[in-house]
Amino acid sequence: ESEPSMDPIPSSQDEKKLMKDQEGITLDKLLQTLVEQQASMWISSSNTRQLLSGLIEVDTKHLSIAGLAVDFRNSDPVKEMILKCFGEGEANKRQILTADSVSQDEKGLKQLLLSSCFHAALELTGRLLTRFGQGYQNDQHNGHSLESVQIWMCRIALLIKLSMFGTAEAEMIAFGDLDNPDLYFEYYPEKYPNVTGCIVPFALRVIHAELPQFTGKLNESLDRLYRLHYACLQAINNIKAGLSADGSVLINESTEEFSNRGIKLWKSRDLRVLYGIGNCLLTLREFTLGVKVLESISNLIPESELKILSGIGRIYLQLGDVEMAKIYFKKVESKATGDASDVCMTVMNRGFLSIGLSNYKDAHKHFIAARKLEPNNKIALNNLAVCLVYCGKLKQAVVMLEELVWKDPPDNLDEGLLFNLCICYELESSLSLQKKLKLLELVGRHKGDSFNLQCLKIA
Repeated sequence: ESEPSMDPIPSSQDEKKLMKDQEGITLDKLLQTLVEQQASMWISSSNTRQLLSGLIEVDTKHLSIAGLAVDFRNSDPVKEMILKCFGEGEANKRQILTADSVSQDEKGLKQLLLSSCFHAALELTGRLLTRFGQGYQNDQHNGHSLESVQIWMCRIALLIKLSMFGTAEAEMIAFGDLDNPDLYFEYYPEKYPNVTGCIVPFALRVIHAELPQFTGKLNESLDRLYRLHYACLQAINNIKAGLSADGSVLINESTEEFSNRGIKLWKSRDLRVLYGIGNCLLTLREFTLGVKVLESISNLIPESELKILSGIGRIYLQLGDVEMAKIYFKKVESKATGDASDVCMTVMNRGFLSIGLSNYKDAHKHFIAARKLEPNNKIALNNLAVCLVYCGKLKQAVVMLEELVWKDPPDNLDEGLLFNLCICYELESSLSLQKKLKLLELVGRHKGDSFNLQCLKIA
């Protein structure tokens, strides 16, 4: 009978290597676990800490009773417009993903998001939250989980994306300032034993901070963003001191690599907040302060310095300050390398500067050069069309944009490109509607339910 095969006995050298590998894997897992814990840490208020520790009895007023303000169903504005313009036969030809055609879980939600079917995704978030006991006009506290809060984050982001700002605010009210005790793992010892920190993802905190500006409450947004900024700085200082991000625990297992990972995480979060602060200041027309914040970001991430400086130059152009724009564009040129993307950026800046000086012939040359460097650069193509119009070459602009759109509709049905093309149609002829309707048909075949139909300028 044949002997059963056996693995060779490892030599002492193999044994040492195996043990070393296992130690490496264990350390890596430990570091990963610690960093995940740091990611969920949040510096809670003293009142919340007392509620979680049992020093104060938790009452309903301390909890987040979340529920849907609106129950969205079967919304597809593109199909509705096709129905209005072409009738039921053409509308029924439209085939896209819906909330009913995907699995009723996070996988189905991802499918809808990837297909840009945001109205359907919004409907599915409502169904999923209803399963968690947080459905339409819910008035009972049914607790939270990592999964339910992630879906809430997705839903609020979708509402903002679809410009449903009032609904987004109404549904966020239940979460207060995101510091209620039921938003912490410690509130659910059976569900999350020995886990500390906050269930709320940092991205939801950013959404919560930026939301008021969409309804005109810019100063409230700025206050929330600065509070987030200071919280990030505090977390970084705590980690540097060998503490957990929230400062509550001394990390005995702390290593230099662990500290570096934690600091990197919170610095990246702070950068996202700083971008929000800069944009909010610019919207408030606090241009000097806004530019100062953007410059501080460029110092923190040198790899993005040229893009940020170019952006600042373009901001000044929009304000009509050509001289300041020149200063920033010169900074970009002095720092640019021979890399193709850097060269394209400098050429684009020259094109924008020429537009700012109403020199459309020179701008046309620069955008032609940019297109040669990056053939799929839609910003260059859009501005090239604008230059052609101002140079009296309307027909050429129309032909260029039409060729681009019809060559690859899934990729080139860009809202900015279509908006300019429809303006060209209006300038070209009083019979522009027929051409716009052709574009609507194309959108119906290739785009999801969240496509912004305003770009087609169909009354």
